[in-house]
Parts: sequence; C-alpha cells; structure tokens
Amino acid sequence: MSFWTVEDDGATATVSFANPPHHVLDHAGVGELESILGQLDRDGYRAVVLTGADPSAFVAHADLRDIIAMAAGHATSGDPGSWPRMLRRIERSSFVTIAAISGRAWGGGLEIALTCGIRVVGESASLRFPEAMIGILPAVAGHRLLATVPEHVALELLLLAEPFSAQDALRLGLVNAVVSDDDVLDRARAMATRIASLPPATVDAIRDMVSASRGEEKALRVRQQDLFQHLVALPATAASLTAAQLCYDEGGEASDVFERGLRGV
Repeated sequence: MSFWTVEDDGATATVSFANPPHHVLDHAGVGELESILGQLDRDGYRAVVLTGADPSAFVAHADLRDIIAMAAGHATSGDPGSWPRMLRRIERSSFVTIAAISGRAWGGGLEIALTCGIRVVGESASLRFPEAMIGILPAVAGHRLLATVPEHVALELLLLAEPFSAQDALRLGLVNAVVSDDDVLDRARAMATRIASLPPATVDAIRDMVSASRGEEKALRVRQQDLFQHLVALPATAASLTAAQLCYDEGGEASDVFERGLRGV
C-alpha cells in the first residue's frame, strides 16, 4: 500500500499523504517518504511541498501501533531508523521543503512540519504535541521547537499537550503564514515556484548560512532520542499506548485517543 503521491510541476513537486481513516504515519510510510525524497533530490528538484491529501490532516500523528511494538521489543511496520533519515532528507536535500498544513498536525506530523524549511498553515489547522499524555516525548524533531520558542513556552506546549491554533503557531514563530483553508496548497506552491526560479547556488548558500546558526542541535537531537528510548521501555508507557490505540480500534476519534492514553484504561 502506498501512502504518498507525487505531482510533478517542473522544478517543483508536491508530495501528498493519505492513510484513511485516521491519517496516521507508520514506519513503512516513513520509509516510503524517505525513498521519494531521495529520488526527488537525485532528479534535481529545487522545491518540494509536503501536504495532506485529505483536508482533515497534514499527518495526524505517528502510528501508535509501531510505538507499542517498539515498547514490547517486537518488529514494527518498517525500519524505525527511517524517521531520522527521512528528516535528514528534508533538511539536507538540494531542494527547499515547504509544509502545507491543513487539519491535524500532531506529534510526529508536527515534527515533520517543523523540519520543513517553510510552513504555511490553514486557519482551521490544529497543531499539538500530545506525547506526554501517553508517557513519551517528541523523539525526532522536538529540538526544532526548542530552537524556536522560549523555554517556558516549550514547557507549556510539551507538558500541557493541548492543541493550539494556526494563529497561536504564527504568534510563536512556528509557522510562516496563516491563510484560508482553501488557499494553503496554492500559497505553498507559489512559494515553491518562486524559490525554484532563483539561482540554485544562491539558494544553497542561504540555506547553508541559516543551518550553520543552529548551535547545539545535534546534541539535542541525540538527547531526545535517548530519552524517548528510556520512556518507551517503561511499563506505564506501554499501558498508556495500548489504551490509546484501543480507542482507535473501537472507533474512537483522535480527540479522544490521547485522553484515553492518559488514563491508561
């Protein structure tokens, strides 16, 4: 099963995600995106838009079934190492990546968005770091949040684990623009076209300059992965993850899943 579709527009491309009904992303889907981004890089694209094919979600969140399997020491749907490799593809490929966000971008979905170079968000979008409610933390791109907002804001977003709006994200500097829901993809594609029209050497130099300013990012990235591995091995985490996934299995909605996980029943 393929989770991603690619639309070619000359020097730019749009890569869209869908995994109904909940639009969660498992390790197999991450590996597929890693391969797609690698091919786009080899093909010489200059800008790539990542988006959700369904307006209800960009990427809703990571598939809890994979995290449950990891906690139990079992095989997952794909290679867990594909997550950091895929994000490095977003960061280091020759193209600029623009996230066009509609609907939910929670957990791993928000981490993907924060790794993209530019973020355009629909006015009705919902962003969230819900990981604390199921006993874990953002494992692969939480350092991007820490590099963007003050410490007290990061603690609020990570510990309260509540959804926040597109306007909140704009106020905090987490996104570049908030537009009407119907205009999200058009705005992102217009940005991609503009970037692709610039001299490639200039774009590359600007990106190198910006990335060189990130300071202790590597150490933060390693530390968050170590902490995630510690938390996912705890029995209480396994109970929370199982309860949360059971909510989905019983036909529950995303808004209830993490509350169920917090209760662990």
